Amino acid sequence: MPQMIVEIFEPSMCCASGMCGPEPDADVLAINQVALEIETNHSGKARMQRYLLNQAPQEFAKRAAIMKLLQDNGVAVLPITCINGEVVKKGKYPALAEILAYLPE
Repeated sequence: MPQMIVEIFEPSMCCASGMCGPEPDADVLAINQVALEIETNHSGKARMQRYLLNQAPQEFAKRAAIMKLLQDNGVAVLPITCINGEVVKKGKYPALAEILAYLPE
């Protein structure tokens, strides 16, 4: 059974942890927990990759669907979540339950 690939295309940040700056970003902290849960408890079934616009612009550029969404909507469309290359969520980070719903039985 092939591993499910979850990719999250995120806005520019100084770091992916959400801990930088005077006030931690609760949404980024939550997606960090989701990533940890997937890595810890679902590593054989799913893998998550996160790409920050300012740190991995080449990952955005390689995907026509992501570039089209950015061109049509600007950075307000971020974050964008793709599962196995298909856009499944825009404008908000997914909850763990949303990602796990895509896991094959």
